[in-house]
Amino acid sequence: MAERLGIVYTPVEVVDFIIHSADDALKQEFGVGLTDEGVHILDPFTGTGTFMVRLLQSGLIQAEDLARKYQKELHANEIILLAYYIAAINIEETYHDLSQRDYEPFQGIVLTDTFQISRR
Repeated sequence: MAERLGIVYTPVEVVDFIIHSADDALKQEFGVGLTDEGVHILDPFTGTGTFMVRLLQSGLIQAEDLARKYQKELHANEIILLAYYIAAINIEETYHDLSQRDYEPFQGIVLTDTFQISRR
């Protein structure tokens, strides 16, 4: 199944590099960072949620922006049901640990085939 669906696990070090590079590029080219309001972040193939989890843990999202990002500006797509559930749990747990708030489900995750979204 992994080969058929093109499943690839990205090493955490690479994930961290990509996240920080994206933040740097946004700041240099557009004068905003990943923490800023209106900057939406999409992981089109979220797997078990590593990109979102590492983003939340990175410190690039300021504490005062964390709830807004989590509730409105973080988006993740996944096609495999088990990975979708694991990603939701991983992202929710990370947010809960960082925010010290009551449990709040992550509404930004969608069980879908990203490649099929624009096809009719």
